[in-house]
Amino acid sequence: MDDSRSLLLDTAGRLFAELRETPDDADAAWQRVAELGLPLALVDEAHGGFDLPVADALAVVRLAGQYALAAPLGEALLANRLLAEAGADIAEGRPTLAVADPHSPLTLNREGDRWRVHGRLPAAPWVEHAEVVVTIARHDRQNRLLLLDPDSLAATPGTNLADQPRTDLTLDLDLDNHRVRELPETLGAEWLFESGALLRCQEIAGALATVLDMTVQYASERVQFGKPIARQQAIQQQLAVLATQAAIAAGAADMGVDAFHDPRRHALIAAAKARCGEAAGQALAIAHQVHGAIGITREYRLNLYSRRLWSWRDEFGSERYWQARLGEQVLARGADGLWPFITELGGSTEGARQ
Repeated sequence: MDDSRSLLLDTAGRLFAELRETPDDADAAWQRVAELGLPLALVDEAHGGFDLPVADALAVVRLAGQYALAAPLGEALLANRLLAEAGADIAEGRPTLAVADPHSPLTLNREGDRWRVHGRLPAAPWVEHAEVVVTIARHDRQNRLLLLDPDSLAATPGTNLADQPRTDLTLDLDLDNHRVRELPETLGAEWLFESGALLRCQEIAGALATVLDMTVQYASERVQFGKPIARQQAIQQQLAVLATQAAIAAGAADMGVDAFHDPRRHALIAAAKARCGEAAGQALAIAHQVHGAIGITREYRLNLYSRRLWSWRDEFGSERYWQARLGEQVLARGADGLWPFITELGGSTEGARQ
């Protein structure tokens, strides 16, 4: 790790650790995060950002998951990146992103000197805290970034299992030209959905690191029959499996980072999100077995991490969704193409690291 990356992660980590003491105050958390400039990490310097390497920016997102940050940092990173790519003004306010169901894309049509957009954006994150919602639609074989005013949208507020804001949006409205911007061919609706999955991979990996630490500490302090339960062979075996799942999630999330600019990212992100989801399920089962009844109490921090992990594993595609996507790509290659498919993916991640 070079000095600049180490300084970035150390600074962000200290801030997130401080903000963890007020986990429900999203407004205060956002203000502190924005003051540090983190939402602009993926924006180039010409647009007022820091143009950090993708790996560094997403490492900060992983830290946010590790410390249970109560602010939509990952969503803001991607939203600001898209705003900059489309040449839109990047306000100091709070942006968020929304993604249509891959099977039900938005409909965007030109009507005179205005645009008409129709469709649904399910479970859009943090809309009630945002000043602009960005999403992507396609018109005339061109990707378009839509800048939506939250107050103009038909919204059904809700939350996920972790009580994080998730709002169903129904779009049937006109947009001025300045709210519809062209995007490069590589930045389409599928890119946005996959990038959202990549965010959740980072957050899952970060949260599992904390779950592992909490479980090991609890097993070392909980005494039964005159000795810590961590000395019991059965508990040691469970802790080893938990540590393995946390490490697998971290490795899968790293693979997803490698895929950010890779043309073969579809399979890599599919594998990463599916494996992170599986790791979360297996790791949480062990964590709650070791903790016993205290682990499900709302006052105990494992409850917070559990609800976030259960939510994140389903957002931007569950493991079943991504496994099906991965299977489709394998079947398309045929029996003779299976091994080349696997080796190509391995080679692409190695190339990205170099």
